[in-house]
Amino acid sequence: MSEGKTKILINDACIMFDLIELNLIDSFFLLGFEFCTSKYVLNEFKGAEQKSIIDKYIDSGKLLIDKNPEIGKTLFFFEKYPALSYTDCSILELSMRLQAILLTSDKSLRNIASKHSVQVRGLLGVIQQLFLDKIISCDEAVSKLKNYLEINVRAPHKETENMIKKLQTFNT
Repeated sequence: MSEGKTKILINDACIMFDLIELNLIDSFFLLGFEFCTSKYVLNEFKGAEQKSIIDKYIDSGKLLIDKNPEIGKTLFFFEKYPALSYTDCSILELSMRLQAILLTSDKSLRNIASKHSVQVRGLLGVIQQLFLDKIISCDEAVSKLKNYLEINVRAPHKETENMIKKLQTFNT
């Protein structure tokens, strides 16, 4: 893993689906982090267009794929937490092993990861970081958050609205 990066972020497919849909995937990979995921997450990309977008980041070395999963630990989580898919369990195991931040929009995964003292962030945290790092403007962040509410029925509406209000204070 590269030494110049500050933290390792473990990505789930939901976050990447939303970043692609919001046209933020290129901006996302400009953040000063090292990105990693499990090979099982890759299986969740069904469309050729999404796969080619993700493959671009894998081929460039910006998205690393874990080559040494602890399958026993993943199976343990899978048996213990029926609300989680095997893929979810694989990135929970990976984030714990690497002591990394877990990026997910999945509420069940977020809750279980938090119980295991894993730092968890969602799409709102990603957009906020993109703004704080001056990768996107305040107006763009607000626009993307509004769009997020339209494209994702599971988006946390109250939290998203609160972030929009918070960001709008930067423009006054």
